[in-house]
Amino acid sequence: MKNRITIIDFFKALAILAVVIAHSPQAVFMIPSFIIGITGLGARGCQLFFILSGWTSYLAFRTVSASKKSFFIKRFLSIAPGFYLMIIIWQVLVRFAPTDLLVPASIKDILIDITFTHGVLVTNTSSIFGGWYIGAQMILYLLFPFLIKPVLKIYERFKKRSFWIPVIYLSLLTVSIAISACWNLFFDGILKTIINQSYTSFLCQLAPYVTGIILGYQYDRQELPRVNKYSICLTFFSLAVALYSSFAPWINIRVLVYTWSFFFYLLIIHIIPIWKHMEGLFFIRLFSKWGENSYYIYLMHGIWSLYFMPAFVSLLTNHFGITTIVGAYLLSCCIYIPLSYYTARLFGQLLKLFTKHGAASTS
Repeated sequence: MKNRITIIDFFKALAILAVVIAHSPQAVFMIPSFIIGITGLGARGCQLFFILSGWTSYLAFRTVSASKKSFFIKRFLSIAPGFYLMIIIWQVLVRFAPTDLLVPASIKDILIDITFTHGVLVTNTSSIFGGWYIGAQMILYLLFPFLIKPVLKIYERFKKRSFWIPVIYLSLLTVSIAISACWNLFFDGILKTIINQSYTSFLCQLAPYVTGIILGYQYDRQELPRVNKYSICLTFFSLAVALYSSFAPWINIRVLVYTWSFFFYLLIIHIIPIWKHMEGLFFIRLFSKWGENSYYIYLMHGIWSLYFMPAFVSLLTNHFGITTIVGAYLLSCCIYIPLSYYTARLFGQLLKLFTKHGAASTS
């Protein structure tokens, strides 16, 4: 694909691989809790996706001499065809082969998903595995043309100071609490909303998306922070804080999202200066193919995690003499992960035969 920024594909690949691994044990019976805890960290790949979405949104908006409307239409056409087709596939699947984790959706749930309002009308059900992410993403795309000016204005004001990220995050925290409190005033009450905002809400994912917008702005203007021993120490410290926030029972969900967003931002700015030495490596180019197909992998991987993984683990333990669930699970992952990629790639290629708008560049 022309004019691709390969480092974005690389980080998309990291993000989707993390998400695929995070969902791998969900339907496996009697999987040890430590496996679920470790693989659960892969769910933070969603925050990395939102950062990359902000980055690509900025670059797309800058390079296209288009209106706000045309920007959103282009994003919509890159996402909607595959998403709508997968809603149909999932609903057929769960009706003929129901699972404990996904049941046939009501008309209301399907309407919420096809209108991409899952991230606003936060619900506990969806007509497609992982549909919340697509809904939140589309809301953020819709808001992007209105976000970019105030976000960059705040950044320009504080960019010479080391605390511009805390200023932006605190601003977003204040705005998201205020909006969500007003939204849920007659449903959950202000206090409950302040304490625990739903992870699937677009408000909760606003911080990584805005971080990505600023990252794209810095990358485009070559204003990325300098890498030195202090920034490296800060990166490791932010990783430690993010890991702690993942396991501390008292941590608010916004704190979890913000700490991981900050770590991913620091990680990316440390990889960018050395990327020219990395991108030519064979395994990096091969791995980046995952990034090019990340959207399709996201759409497809739930089928394999909910149906293939438990069936294959059961097959290995009952008929092939593998006595431990962990061993059977790890061996199953060796098939589940590449299977998710190749079937998703095929799905994307078939979809492109019927539509002019591929989604390979969509986060």
